Amino acid sequence: MVWAREISRVSAGAQEGGCVQSTRRESEITRVLTKSPFPSAQVVASLCMRRCLTLLVTAAAANPPEMRHRVFTYGSLMRGLHNHHLLSSAQLLGAARTAASSYVLVDSGLGFPFAIDAASRETRHPRTALLGECYAVDDATLEKMDVLEGHPDWYRRKQVALEGEDEPAWAYLLIDEETLARAEREMASCADGDWRTRATAEVGWADTKLTLEGDGPFAVFSFGSNGVAQLRERCGNPAITARRAEMREAARVFGGWSARWGGAVASVVRKKHTRVRGSVSYLTQAELKKLDVFEIGHGDADDPYDAAAGVYRRQDATVLIDDPAASGEALAVLEKGNPRTPLSAVLYVKNEAEWEGPPSAAYVEACRRNLAEFWPEAIVGEELVVRDGSADARS
Repeated sequence: MVWAREISRVSAGAQEGGCVQSTRRESEITRVLTKSPFPSAQVVASLCMRRCLTLLVTAAAANPPEMRHRVFTYGSLMRGLHNHHLLSSAQLLGAARTAASSYVLVDSGLGFPFAIDAASRETRHPRTALLGECYAVDDATLEKMDVLEGHPDWYRRKQVALEGEDEPAWAYLLIDEETLARAEREMASCADGDWRTRATAEVGWADTKLTLEGDGPFAVFSFGSNGVAQLRERCGNPAITARRAEMREAARVFGGWSARWGGAVASVVRKKHTRVRGSVSYLTQAELKKLDVFEIGHGDADDPYDAAAGVYRRQDATVLIDDPAASGEALAVLEKGNPRTPLSAVLYVKNEAEWEGPPSAAYVEACRRNLAEFWPEAIVGEELVVRDGSADARS
């Protein structure tokens, strides 16, 4: 039986040739059997196809992807942090530390750090070794990491020496000049090079006061009743515009009591794994002082960031805005498929947010109306859950 001998030949070839050859041999088996004059050929074909698929699986198991790249991670890719899922197929080699102490590690304000090679850069930040983990990864995983980190334009993958190791490892270091300038000017240092400790600690507010100097314009994050129409009215500028923005590691809360609104009013507290959606407008220093009158209670505060200055205070924070050109880890921060990119902004935070009762229906409606200009209705509903100053939901 010529056709039977042919089946035996191509099946044996599949076993010898591995995964790719198995696929080719599977097609040959089908070709041979379709030419067979015997009615039982279909049954034999089914059996042979099963054998070929078994060979495919066996070949794949016998030839797993080669873990030939050593990668040093120091941020969100480490175990227990939010991007570690990308290393699900990687082999952990162990805890690691860079041999050099010439790096700067700063908090981006977005849930991941920036590492900078500061060996030949002037910086206000302390230089340190980086603490992290070393992994062996395959080609496919390395490609995913390149995409996440925006290699080679935002971060760049470079070989670094590790303490006590003969072999170097790849590490992703920030090179984007605009982000480097922001890191130098605005971001907080991780002086000991240990991101894990910082990432698992309580979230706090930035201690910068970026709007105290200069005429602006400054990005202002609005999350409550300060919609575009109200900002135009209060600042005396009908040309003010806004775009949607969100703040991570934060929660919208309601507290205090407003005679104007007849109930609690909105503020923001820092809280892990939550976000506040709103909008960003650009105001000059003169317009900010006009807004101070309504938020702080007067426009002549020596330090509008001081909690003793009034009802609200200015507070710096990083927010995310839509940016189709965003790259790097910003691509991992998505809202319905749209990339987001970080922006330094100022917002007004209530100094005392004790629960005295719920917000009025009129105030909630004002917040809803402002959010609805920029966000889908389903998201607006999620945003306006009434929470007290501890970010606990109130019925």
